[in-house]
Amino acid sequence: MSRELYLPVKVAGIEFKNPFYVASGPTARTVEQLLAIEKAGWAGASLKLAIDPAPYINRYPRYALFKDRDALGFTAEKRLTYAQGLELMAAAKKRVTDLILMANITYAGEEGTSGWVNMAKGFYEAGADIIELNMCCPNMSFNVETTSGDAGASLKQTGASLGKQGEAVAEIVAAIKKAVPIPLFVKLTPEGGEIGNIAKAAYLAGADAVGGTGNRLGIPPIDLENPESAIYHLQDEISMTCYCGGWLKPLAQRDTYEMRKICGPDMPIMAAGGIRNATDSLEMVMCGADLLGICAETLIRGYDFIGDVIRETSGWLESHGHSSLRDIRDRIVPAVKSAPELTLYKGYAQVQKPEMIAPCMAVCPKGIPVQSVLKQVSERNWERAYALAAGSEHCAQCPAPCKKACVKGRASGSILIPEIMLFLREKAAEEGIAIAEKADGRPTDRPVAKASQVLELRQGPFQEPASKILTKEDAVQEASGCLRCGCGEGCHLCAEICCEFAISLDEKDQILIDSEKCVACGMCYNRCPNRNIAMINTGVKI
Repeated sequence: MSRELYLPVKVAGIEFKNPFYVASGPTARTVEQLLAIEKAGWAGASLKLAIDPAPYINRYPRYALFKDRDALGFTAEKRLTYAQGLELMAAAKKRVTDLILMANITYAGEEGTSGWVNMAKGFYEAGADIIELNMCCPNMSFNVETTSGDAGASLKQTGASLGKQGEAVAEIVAAIKKAVPIPLFVKLTPEGGEIGNIAKAAYLAGADAVGGTGNRLGIPPIDLENPESAIYHLQDEISMTCYCGGWLKPLAQRDTYEMRKICGPDMPIMAAGGIRNATDSLEMVMCGADLLGICAETLIRGYDFIGDVIRETSGWLESHGHSSLRDIRDRIVPAVKSAPELTLYKGYAQVQKPEMIAPCMAVCPKGIPVQSVLKQVSERNWERAYALAAGSEHCAQCPAPCKKACVKGRASGSILIPEIMLFLREKAAEEGIAIAEKADGRPTDRPVAKASQVLELRQGPFQEPASKILTKEDAVQEASGCLRCGCGEGCHLCAEICCEFAISLDEKDQILIDSEKCVACGMCYNRCPNRNIAMINTGVKI
């Protein structure tokens, strides 16, 4: 084993070479996958869920990536039968060298607790290192229950439906611990809102480790033109979606924190949900995790990324003087405060450079406040746009430095600024309005917005000037794409969103913030496209 992938964690008497395991799912259902997992450097794998009797809901999966919400979603899912699970476990134990194998099981038959015990015994005899009870899967009875709106709609109580019942979980845990000598882990659902208390019940009943899953059931994106249809390929109807992936990390961290807070420092905790990199891993450990399960990311990226995650995690620990993850585990648990306990300071927002202008205006030979013009066009304020476009008589012959300077051009395509100016002149002429001429004069005494977070996105060469003829709707749509790089009339985003009405414009179209009205909420600071607003701390506690 490579020493660089060695970051040991001991749980329930078993040493994991590092805290990372592939959580139960479609990427841990064949021997070939398990061999690939071991080769990549993972410490363990929880096999695909096995159900006895044969899974009563067992459909081919349908996946979708939702970039707008940083999520992986799926509807149906294939499970293993009890016999298939035993066969996989036995075969894998003959092939893997040091990969720790967990049997992820659910019993859904008429025998109740004894059925769970029999499954656990079977996997123990097949060679499992750990039994993991699946009290979390939302795509079984909980899916049916939630979709129907009737708790009695599903007679089968499995996964999330069962994991919300503390007494039932404790009864099953206690019975299996009496019958099976290997460690028993319990994977709980967050759907009931009591994961910390149910984790404590499982722990008191004898569970060796308890954890959660980040997965949540939700409605998928809706096609407004055909809302009853599915957005998934090769599926007709809309259906509940099991959401997993990056967006779940804050919720999974909350679950881990809650379990640690309620159960104390001695209970080993498995955390899963939204873990993708070293930062996610370190944060989850600080919330209380001992072991880190990853499933969705293996669907998205395969298995090999884990080496970099382990190396970066180890590197961070070393650079901060830590010898193990245990040094930082639970770090934030005592530090998290409730709202009444927070220390707040009186303060206010302050614009750092209120005279800042956009790059398009800075390079314009006539000094046209281009961004201001675009704002007025986007809002169909034509008369104001005509007035601000003074000097645009030069645009027909200009080499268009404004288009070359357009920040948006670094990310996609520059705004068609000359074309919009020519459109305004034609429209004004049709209405009998004369747009004023203007002497050359670039602004030389005003700071230029850099919009660095956008400039870094450059993907190709700038667009060259074009002679496209715009319609009114073309002009409005094009102007609406402006990124608001400067301050004043061309942006004014901070004033638009300030719910305290503390931000206004002066007679020179520069930003003013009333420090008495400002409550220092921070929204203008967070939304400013140029990071041109600072939050001033007066030092006075409130």
